[in-house]
Amino acid sequence: MSDTNPLVSFIIPNYNGAEFIGVCLDSIKLQTFTSYEVIVVDDASTDNSVNFITSTYNWVKIIRLSKNSGFCVAVNTGIKASSGEYVALINNDVELDKDWLTCMVHAIQRYNDAFGISSKVINYYDRRLIDDAGDIYTREGLAFKRWNKLPDNNFIAKDKEVFSPSGAASVFSKRVLNIVGLWDEHFIAYLDDVDIGFRARLMGYKNYYEPSAVAYHMVSKSYGKNTVFMGSLVLRNNMAVIIKNMPLSLIASFLPWLIIGHLKTVKYVFSFGGGKAVMKGYVMLCKMLPYLMHARLSIKQKATIPPDVLKRAIFKTYNQHTGEYT
Repeated sequence: MSDTNPLVSFIIPNYNGAEFIGVCLDSIKLQTFTSYEVIVVDDASTDNSVNFITSTYNWVKIIRLSKNSGFCVAVNTGIKASSGEYVALINNDVELDKDWLTCMVHAIQRYNDAFGISSKVINYYDRRLIDDAGDIYTREGLAFKRWNKLPDNNFIAKDKEVFSPSGAASVFSKRVLNIVGLWDEHFIAYLDDVDIGFRARLMGYKNYYEPSAVAYHMVSKSYGKNTVFMGSLVLRNNMAVIIKNMPLSLIASFLPWLIIGHLKTVKYVFSFGGGKAVMKGYVMLCKMLPYLMHARLSIKQKATIPPDVLKRAIFKTYNQHTGEYT
């Protein structure tokens, strides 16, 4: 690894990850591409995370947050402290193939208009299944992890462009980040990757999928079980992405499907968080509206592509059972 002038800065948000972050850090140390630094941002963990990393991985820089502030704050804190030309954002419950960084650097240097590169993310526990192959977005205002829970050998990566990179294991251009802006800390967590991918697209950049870069995700280890708060965030942030980023002409064009998509989100949130999660989500959205409208005006001023170009990047449908989309 390179301690001075690294090309890539690994940013790893961590909250109570002592049980599994060692697997992640061990896989980084084995990377064939060695010009990198590693920054772990500990989000006020209550377990032994910091002591474990300090005693075992003295080449890792640790930033300790004084209070639990959420995924987006942790990511931004790490980026601000980084020195690399590229940012590799990795979940603390991900194991990387040894050539992962080599493939990702080659990919992001291949595309002149790239904001982010999403890798192939495989289920750590069942390596026959895909966890994520980049995020796609539909006219219902719903984001999906492409090919999630489907067999890896069923898909040939002929479609390299994705709507937004996966938050689990992706690489971003810091130059473009300085234009697009960092992760929106109002989101806290969930759909934050779709939000920043949406912003990048509005400003003329694209996101790509690199199938040769393979990561293995311990699904749900980072976030744990579904909670009322998680449900409220999903509901709020789903609407926030639309209100903040989607051009009015597309909202008008997609309106019937956006209503259907919202009802699907409500049904999903209710299924594990009940009415409390749904109502909490709406209350949180109302409180967020003034900020969202202000952010919308700012994004509109920076947007460089017309709505019809963006529309071509938004799919009509996605079938979660077959992985097909149109």
